[in-house]
Amino acid sequence: MGRSFEDRAKQAVEDGSWETLTWKNVANTKFVGIIYTEAAEKDDTLASELERFRHVRSGKPNTWMYLLDAPQKRLAPYIVSMLHDDWWHNHLPEVMRAGLDIGEPISSRLQSSKDEVKDMIFPLLSGSPHKEDRDAAFSYLEKAPDKPDSYRWSSKKQDKFLISLGFARQNDERADAILNQVLEELTDPSYVPQEKDGLEELLIALKQRVDSPLAKTWGAMLTNLLHRGVAIFKCTRAFAEAGCMDDSLDKVRALYTMWIDNAAQTRFRRVGLSLILASPENPPELEDARWLRDYLHVQRYGWPKSEQLAEVHELCGELFLDYGTESEKQWVATFATSSERLLHDLGDRARAALGLEPVQRIFVDEPTVSALEDEDIFALMQNEYTIWDSSAHYKAMGFLKSAAEEDKEWFERLVKWARKKIEDQPNFPISYYETTPPDTRYALGFLKRDLSEEQKEQYLSDSQSAWIRQECFEEKVTHPTPPPPVRPESIKVKPMADDAFALGAAANAMAVSPQGDMLCVVGGGGGQIFSLPDGAPLTRLQTGGHAYDCTFTPDNQHVIACFHGGHIWMFDTKTGQDVKKFKGHSGVPHGVRRLTLNEDASRMASGDDNGTLILWDLATGKPLWEQEIKGVFTDILFLQDGRVIASYIHETKRGTKKSAILLVDENGENAKSSKRAFPIWTMAIRQDGMLAMGGEEGEILVGTWKKTRFKAEHTLDVQNVVSLRWSGQQLQACTKEGKLVHVDFHANGPVVQDVETQANSTDMVACGETSYLASGSTIQIVDGMTPRPKPAIHVDRVTAVLELSDGTLLSLDSRSNILRWLPGESKPTQLASLGLYSAYSLVPIDDDFFVCVGSKGLYTLSTKTGDIVASVEGEGIERACTFDDHGALVNKEGISFFKLPSLEPVDTPVINVGRGKSIANSPNGLQLLVGTDGGHLGCWEAGEWVWQRADHGTDTFEVGNPHRSICSVAFSPDGAFAVSGATDDVIRVYDAKDGTPLLRFQCGFGLFNRLSISPDSRWLAVPDGGKLYIIDLQKNALYATLPTSDFGGKTIITAHFLQDGSLIVSNGTHSLYRVSMG
Repeated sequence: MGRSFEDRAKQAVEDGSWETLTWKNVANTKFVGIIYTEAAEKDDTLASELERFRHVRSGKPNTWMYLLDAPQKRLAPYIVSMLHDDWWHNHLPEVMRAGLDIGEPISSRLQSSKDEVKDMIFPLLSGSPHKEDRDAAFSYLEKAPDKPDSYRWSSKKQDKFLISLGFARQNDERADAILNQVLEELTDPSYVPQEKDGLEELLIALKQRVDSPLAKTWGAMLTNLLHRGVAIFKCTRAFAEAGCMDDSLDKVRALYTMWIDNAAQTRFRRVGLSLILASPENPPELEDARWLRDYLHVQRYGWPKSEQLAEVHELCGELFLDYGTESEKQWVATFATSSERLLHDLGDRARAALGLEPVQRIFVDEPTVSALEDEDIFALMQNEYTIWDSSAHYKAMGFLKSAAEEDKEWFERLVKWARKKIEDQPNFPISYYETTPPDTRYALGFLKRDLSEEQKEQYLSDSQSAWIRQECFEEKVTHPTPPPPVRPESIKVKPMADDAFALGAAANAMAVSPQGDMLCVVGGGGGQIFSLPDGAPLTRLQTGGHAYDCTFTPDNQHVIACFHGGHIWMFDTKTGQDVKKFKGHSGVPHGVRRLTLNEDASRMASGDDNGTLILWDLATGKPLWEQEIKGVFTDILFLQDGRVIASYIHETKRGTKKSAILLVDENGENAKSSKRAFPIWTMAIRQDGMLAMGGEEGEILVGTWKKTRFKAEHTLDVQNVVSLRWSGQQLQACTKEGKLVHVDFHANGPVVQDVETQANSTDMVACGETSYLASGSTIQIVDGMTPRPKPAIHVDRVTAVLELSDGTLLSLDSRSNILRWLPGESKPTQLASLGLYSAYSLVPIDDDFFVCVGSKGLYTLSTKTGDIVASVEGEGIERACTFDDHGALVNKEGISFFKLPSLEPVDTPVINVGRGKSIANSPNGLQLLVGTDGGHLGCWEAGEWVWQRADHGTDTFEVGNPHRSICSVAFSPDGAFAVSGATDDVIRVYDAKDGTPLLRFQCGFGLFNRLSISPDSRWLAVPDGGKLYIIDLQKNALYATLPTSDFGGKTIITAHFLQDGSLIVSNGTHSLYRVSMG
């Protein structure tokens, strides 16, 4: 029987032949590993090198580069053997870029190896600094198969591409042919960017070959990739500096002027384009670079992450170094000690330009930390030139925290260091401590998580650092924000309709202020305060959370509301800003359902849907006691003796609902529950202690609560009661069906009066003789027992507006309600309601008829009566428009045509465009502009495509972004422009004649947004959800930005220009606004 690997390894180490044995068996990863383990036991230096390599191998890319920057001669066969395992398989591109240098040619060591070993190793030698190795790689390249293999990513000739990357790193001309082939693939107009398609590696290689005979050809091709991020800008700049792009710079300038928005990613791209175009004769604008430096930081969600922010700083730093002020160059010089290695060279160059001494950086990895004493580790942490591997910093903090636990002096030193580390950093906004720079992350984490509340107060209370105030003391910190965009004074915005009691979302509860001058309404849209009795909006509670209940404080100055997520906030009634938060309830997925104040407003009681009842000290905001039950609290009251009474509902294991009343003493003791026969939804208590309870199915019970039980004196046959209120001696009730009930108690018994309001209700309050019923997103007002006529309103977001020739407007909401607005009037009338779940758009025919596009088909309606005169069923119809003498619709099948107004199909084939999402007709009625779910845009005429584009979703930093659905398209009235908006949050403007791109605008555009162009073809209105942008198409520039505060604080959905040049805008509720351009 042959000897084991272990025996053979021991023998080789003893006789000194182990290195020869490793090269001979380099294909056997396991055996080579055993040999090195045996050798390391007798050689401390080798053991240290081996441990460091094994650590680096599990680190991040920066760590690999440190290892591969220097020859690793003693570890050469071990490293080569590692090429067989999964780690090198996964990280082959990084290895190829760095090159493998073991201090001598590897190929000569492998000449006697098997062919399969050579086939594995030789491709990796193209980046070697030794020509003999590159020759071996080239011999492999000539016979490399085109069929896929284990090293291939997405290119069909990936083996050859990887080998060429290595050649390029050594400036070997043998790379050029393959690099040219791959560049042609990636710049093909039909190519859709994919992750890991080799672009970054290609660009680094091209930059090394800028003196190639093909360089000018490559320079022209690179302009087609200028939407792909930082590497393309650096590469293209190198080509421009080498004079290889003289014929292509006009295209770069066109791109610079085409990207007109001020989104962070767009600013970054403009900085990159500026780098390419900049010269002493043509110095760049630095406004974008300065904005990115001051306001762009790591984002918890989305772009940029830490490594992407370093790329942003790299490009900005290049501009500042060549064209910036002295202070901007000093900012770049700080990169020399950045935790991001890719910034070091730029920082070194800035220091040299400023006449500063070179930095002697110290790289510290985990093995280094493990070998040091605590004092040495702390000295490294205090040294600004120390560059830490992330795992090394974590381990170092672990050692020092252990020392701090045992020694107060160590603890105070560590606190002092961490505090200084943070206070020396600029305080930009952070969403949580992980978004801080890597070199301060552990310091902030230590102060936040390892210090007790008492220690934070002792050591940090006087710190003015915004990060320390926010993370350690949970204070709300105001950070610098970019200046708001300039708004032209000529633009005016006003509501289309009387905005009295315009809720904008379903209401859950209401409260009348003690002075009777305000009504607070809370629900799905947060909370709003209206004046009484006119219902004019006063302020909005500054939170977007879903609210369940509210109450005013007796001084009329504040309102308290409770929300989903366990929040209870007190707000200033004038500003809507929160002034106090009550913390104690559990968070998401639970919510606080009810709250109430005692008579002198010194205490507040609140109950949530997780069975927690809390009594609060209102002045301090601190909880005094809490009680736990199994169930959902539905209402809470204070009895006259200070006890808290709370109704709750719980489900049994069989799914049946049970109801009970919880009674708790003022001090939180003697909590007792008593069962009820039916679920109690609401309660009300009179000043003399008379208690009323009502709820699902059962009756209203009126009586008194004795020490331990409720004694009913009256039983009223009123079911499904959602709200009870006492008005003097009269009891007022409101049912779920919208019935308003007044009960007067006489000696002969209660007298009941009721009135039907035809409005399903969730709450009711009264002010004097007037009652206010919350019904969905509306308020039903009842004077005494007489309901006021309900105004015609939209019940959901408005999706379309249609203007008739006499100035009459028709507006459609998503629930297929159509309102008519006569010229000059602010109160619309109901024209029609189709009863559809979704309705999308209105298509004009003439002044007598129009078409409504809904979830179940098309409907032709009369503009005078709203009657349906024709209809056709069809699922999945997205949009429709007029075309020539007919109509055209687009759906998942493509484009179909129909007659107007009959909606009868036209006998023409369906035009296959993929899954269509949007359609518009040209001013001459002969062309169609069509956008699809897959991001394709085309202009169609006379049976063929005039032009097609597929730009949406291709120039985002999220490569392979699936969000490409084109949900809105439009022609300008003069026929010059074609516009598209898609779910990649980008608006694009093209020359309508040939599809040439003219403008790109990044915003928050989404699935429900609709574009509009003014009658004079000058203005493009872009509703992006959070803002309304108005773009000047004549000047290719952003003209105005209007915030949501102009539109009721709600999401902006659609925009529609009228013939007089004004603009109708709808928000995320039922409201419409008119924007005058001035």
